[in-house]
Amino acid sequence: MSQTCKVFHREDGLVHVATVRIPEGFSTDEALEYAYRWTQNIEGSWSMKIGADANDNVDVELPLHERNGKVYGLRSSMLYDVIELDGKDRYTVDFIGFRPAV
Repeated sequence: MSQTCKVFHREDGLVHVATVRIPEGFSTDEALEYAYRWTQNIEGSWSMKIGADANDNVDVELPLHERNGKVYGLRSSMLYDVIELDGKDRYTVDFIGFRPAV
């Protein structure tokens, strides 16, 4: 069974922004890194599925922002955001890697 990560951004509390299906055989650290990488805007937009940041394993769980008729994607995951692995263990994005969320 493949793993699933839910990605939560800290915005006035935790907001579920993405669900990421993890490829088979990934360790916990690899799964967290995968979810983090594919919720980054590096060469496009992960949430708008543009450029090299588009990944079909990522489901966007929050509506995109619209202002003055223009649609904007969601921000990248960053320090202190939270990733939940398989609906049970939560990890906080740390300065280097991840730590168990409290």
